This record gives sequence, C-alpha cells and structure tokens, in this order.
Amino acid sequence: MKKEERQKYKELTKALPKILKDKIKKYKFKKKDFMIWYKKKELFFDLLIDVKVKSDDKCYCTAVETIKPLWLDDLLWDLLKMETNKETPLSLRTIGAFTVSGAELFKNETELKEWTISELEEIIDNYLEHFYKTVQSSSICDFYNNLGQFTRNYTQTVKRAADNKRRYAPGWVHSTCLLRGFPKGAAPHLAHDFAEQSVVCYTLCRRCPENTVAAGEGKGI
Repeated sequence: MKKEERQKYKELTKALPKILKDKIKKYKFKKKDFMIWYKKKELFFDLLIDVKVKSDDKCYCTAVETIKPLWLDDLLWDLLKMETNKETPLSLRTIGAFTVSGAELFKNETELKEWTISELEEIIDNYLEHFYKTVQSSSICDFYNNLGQFTRNYTQTVKRAADNKRRYAPGWVHSTCLLRGFPKGAAPHLAHDFAEQSVVCYTLCRRCPENTVAAGEGKGI
C-alpha cells in the first residue's frame, strides 16, 4: 500500500465500529465487540462486517452471516461442564471462545474503490438491510439446508489435523477425529455420543490458534 492508502485504511478501520453502532439502531440489532447479532425465538444470527486490504492492494468491505439454533452452544457447554454459560448474556454466543460457529448463510465482499468513509457507509447500509431480510425470512430449515458447508468445514478441519499430526484438545477428544463411523455391531447409544463429541471436536478445531490452517488460509504457527 502507498502511504496515502495506509492513512485511508486506518481511517476506515477506526470509523467502522462507530458506523456500525449508529446504524444497527434502526434494526434493533445488538452489537458486542466486532460482532452484530440477533435472536429470533430459538435461532441465533450473527453478522461480521470487516474492512481489509487484500493481496491485490485493493480495499474491501466484507460481510459474513451465520445461523445456529441456541441448543448447539448449550450442548457444547453441557459436554464441557460449563452449564453456567447458559445464564450469561446472549452475546457470549457470538464472541465466546467456547461456542459453535453457525452455518454460513451469506458471504460477500465489495471493493471500496475510493477508500472513503461515505463509500463504506453505503456498503454497510446494504449489508445491514440484507441481514435484516435474512433474519426475517430464515427458519431452522435454513440451518439444516446449509449444513453442507458446516460439515465440510468440520471434515476438512479434522482431516488436516490428522494429516499434519496435530492435536487440538487433550485425550478424549482425539477419538472423535475418526470420521469413518463406528465398527459394525457398535452399541446404538455410541452414535449419539459420537454426534455430541463431534460438536466439541469441530468447535475446538475451528476456534484453535491454527484455524487458518484448518480453513486452508495460512501456514500456521
């Protein structure tokens, strides 16, 4: 980046939190740190809006929307003996370290051709309006319908962990990294245990410091 572009980028990243805080009031969305979220009955939606400069030296405003049922985090906390988390503010479900990432509903990036705050505000308006429509129109079926990518993320994460001989959690979680299923004749209750423990394995893999490796986006630490 040129010096002028670095200055503009600094101004954009500094302005972003305030812009979001002001603009979400219209929709009654909630915001915690860098995440925007909304609860509709038993569904939890979140939106991440960010500004970044990519390798092509162009500036982009990006957005990612996800959806998950509230019981998904509750299940994880039961398994980790962290049941008290259920009583904490709902914002924990979007920024907490021990939470499950939702199924992705929408992902987009828009170039800021002029690198200006007014341009950023216009893009954010579009993203917030899209998120509002997503919340209004989505149901639990949308979570299930988008489990394909959710499951692929999980499978790729575990496969990379195995291929690179990495271990993301101690002891008992290792056994959940075997995705080929149980041997014939396995007790039926094991399927339920496997499904529950898979949530833990998926979560720890996605949230660990090497999640950029798991997502194929980096070289690790």
